[in-house]
Amino acid sequence: MRRILAADMGGTTCRFGFFEAREGGALRLVEIIRLETRAFDSFAALLEGLFASGSPASTSGPAFGPRACDACVLAVPGAVVHGAYCKPPNIPW
Repeated sequence: MRRILAADMGGTTCRFGFFEAREGGALRLVEIIRLETRAFDSFAALLEGLFASGSPASTSGPAFGPRACDACVLAVPGAVVHGAYCKPPNIPW
């Protein structure tokens, strides 16, 4: 089983979905965590907030969590330059 973190990065709210990919390709949503984007001063701080959110899926234990994910997909507003940089219009960092 593979573990996937998918994120919808918005100017107001960032939504993180934790999924399990099962044999045959079926996905099971484990949990959704919402964090206020402007409560953090950087992407790194946002990830730290996700890790510290206290939800079962956000823990670093053996069950599941960001540190245990096999893949991560980020949806960001605006253009992604050279596959590595994005300056979202409504996110100050």
